[in-house]
Amino acid sequence: MGFLIIRLIIFILVFWAGYRIWKMVQQAKQPASPPARQEKTNQAGAPMVKCDYCGLHLPANESLTHGAHLHFCCPEHRQHFLDGGPLNDKPQRQAPRKDDPDHH
Repeated sequence: MGFLIIRLIIFILVFWAGYRIWKMVQQAKQPASPPARQEKTNQAGAPMVKCDYCGLHLPANESLTHGAHLHFCCPEHRQHFLDGGPLNDKPQRQAPRKDDPDHH
C-alpha cells in the first residue's frame, strides 16, 4: 500500500514539472507586450504636498493651489480655508484639570 502512494506522489510531481516546463516554453514563444497603463499614474518621485485645510497628502500636480504656497485636495477645502482658516485653528474644548483651583 505504501509503495502505491509513493508511485502516485512521484507521478504527480513529474506531471507538475512537465506542466511548468510547458508553460515556460509557451510564455517564451509569445512576444513581450507592454504592461497595461492605468489612466492616472503617479510617477515615482513626484513631490507630495499637504492640504492646508485637512492635512491630506497628495501629489502636487493633483492639488489645487491658491497663491504660491497654499495647496488643497478639493475646491470645498480651498473655499472653507479662504472663508475661515484651517480646520486645526478652531479652539478645542479641554477638560478641566484636577489641580485647577476653579474646579469644584
